[in-house]
Amino acid sequence: MRTLLRILAVLLALPLALLLYLLVFTPRVGGPIAAGAKGNDWEVRSAGGTPYLVVHGVPVSTHFEASERPRQPLDGRWELRIDDDERGLAEGWHREPPGSAGWEVVEVPSTINAAAGPRAGWSGISWFRRSFRADDFDAAHPRALLTFEGVLLRSTVWLNGQRLGAHEGGYTPFSFDVANALRHGEENVIVVRSDSRPTFHGLPPRLGPVYNAGWAEYAGIYRPVFVERLPERHVFKAAARVSRQRDGSALLGLDVLARNERGTAPPLTVQLWSPRGTYENYPVQAAGSEDNVAYYSVEIPIDGPRWWSPGDPALYDVELTLGGGDGHAADRLRFATGLREIRSHGTSLLLNGSPIFLRGISKHEDDPLLGATQTAESIRRDLALVRDMNANYVRTAHYPHDVRTMLAARDMGLLLSEEIPLYQAGNGMGAWLLEERPLLELPLPWFGLHQLAHPDLLANAQRQLIEMIERDRNNPAIILWSVANETFTWQPGSGEVHAWLADVARAFDPTRLVTMAEVTLNVPFADERRHASRGMDVISINTYDGWYFGEASNAADTIERLHRVYPDRPLIVSEFGAGAAPGRSDTDGVWQGGNRVFHDRTYSEEYQAALIEEFLGVAREREWIAGTSPWVFADFYCPWFGGNPVPYTNLKGLLGSDRRPKLAWHRTRAIYGQIRDEGR
Repeated sequence: MRTLLRILAVLLALPLALLLYLLVFTPRVGGPIAAGAKGNDWEVRSAGGTPYLVVHGVPVSTHFEASERPRQPLDGRWELRIDDDERGLAEGWHREPPGSAGWEVVEVPSTINAAAGPRAGWSGISWFRRSFRADDFDAAHPRALLTFEGVLLRSTVWLNGQRLGAHEGGYTPFSFDVANALRHGEENVIVVRSDSRPTFHGLPPRLGPVYNAGWAEYAGIYRPVFVERLPERHVFKAAARVSRQRDGSALLGLDVLARNERGTAPPLTVQLWSPRGTYENYPVQAAGSEDNVAYYSVEIPIDGPRWWSPGDPALYDVELTLGGGDGHAADRLRFATGLREIRSHGTSLLLNGSPIFLRGISKHEDDPLLGATQTAESIRRDLALVRDMNANYVRTAHYPHDVRTMLAARDMGLLLSEEIPLYQAGNGMGAWLLEERPLLELPLPWFGLHQLAHPDLLANAQRQLIEMIERDRNNPAIILWSVANETFTWQPGSGEVHAWLADVARAFDPTRLVTMAEVTLNVPFADERRHASRGMDVISINTYDGWYFGEASNAADTIERLHRVYPDRPLIVSEFGAGAAPGRSDTDGVWQGGNRVFHDRTYSEEYQAALIEEFLGVAREREWIAGTSPWVFADFYCPWFGGNPVPYTNLKGLLGSDRRPKLAWHRTRAIYGQIRDEGR
């Protein structure tokens, strides 16, 4: 009876909701994609035609791998206090002195609710505090930035009782100018209030009254924290761009932006080291200055280039030296990049002019002990297993991963896609059905374009997309920016939303391709009416034939349906898979009570391996499929799956959470080993 009522409710609600959307809720997407875009505490400006993002009055920086700027790490022992009753603000916890009652010691960076810890499954408000004595003041470096590389999920920061600002989003860095707030020669106190619970217009968005995202709501200051000193004149953006010339040479372009609030813009020297260790100097004069930002541009011809590729991840080191003299310190920075070109031609992906097939895997940042926190050891361990699987591509889902992971993948020759956590926005009806929620929790207020086209959600998506691109723009391993995963795409208006986000990505980086992951349901009427992909360069499809619906043998039909809608573009099968409990066999029979599956499944390693092999066979037989990335690298903690053979664990990993390979890992390794980069 309960099931019948749910079906009737959906049959009545969906037509009414669809009528309202068509008549009333047409999205009005058309705000600036670059210069002129604004939100809470952020805006996009431009200098010399190059856009840049300013958050809390600080230009968002490119990631530089080395510099001569003094840096004071603030990792280590902090204090933690849980605020389940939300009393902290009213009681002024940000003004309490260090060592006061109610706080406990915690290490930063860390995930405070990792699956193997005492707070597994907890989500809410937590406060962090530490005192430190600032390094001696250096008159040559008068500016000071307090930078957090990642705090989950929303945070507010105080320094010495002064509120610096707030940041929405847990996966990209953010900074505050603290030059005037630091106390030299005495203790300084940083306080951070964070909230790990999703909101309806944040990323990842909440989809219903009790909905959780498809991965753990981890919490904590889980990436490094530091104070960095900068000279008055300093570089904040360096954008490399590469083009292949007809004579086989390369042209490395470099656009640089620098803060220059006093005096004439200083000269810039670019020093380029080749993989062979040779180097050249290129002095560059500023092309101009706008709003106290100097802009520079240089194009460097390279004869006999070594092109970055999975088989030869050759890197060119770039050193930038800005000015010096006139009482100013020079600003010297260094980063590595590669000569790499990615483009599409028809249904093919071309890397440096040659077709490439992406032998991939999707991957979360998740570890039973570490949670979302990464260490040098865990990064090496995981990427070594990816490479040993004969993969050449990692889909970093569903958010920007630790920058050290991205650089390590670059150095190992692993191609990457990078995605913002615009996850399932507008698809709350599906979550309501799968989670079997009561009728009164039907998420009509947040369904479809109600949520997807909401201005607050789009502002968050735009800013976090730009933050991701600006951080990682010079990493040659990244070939795809992904603007969404499994979002609402059935109504034509949803195409405008996704096309607008794709244009934001292209405005900040026209050198890479843009995609988003369409979810399919093995329902022809729905699967043939996908509108988001029309604004994408590459089609990505998530399909779970053989697990959440249908049989694995239906995979070809499901994939071909989307290909028929977009027959002129490359297609990546970005998610597919089946749950398998480590060590479980077909002989163990059907597992009763598994979550979110409509048919009884064995959760066996044999079934998972056979399904993966079926999908990889479909991909190898169709030249218009440009790659695959099975879901997922390793089992990970997720509250959705309390009834699984390993409770609260998504068991679709090709490895267990302990990184022990399952049968599917070995089967994928064997098939990938038979595929060359340029063919099947």
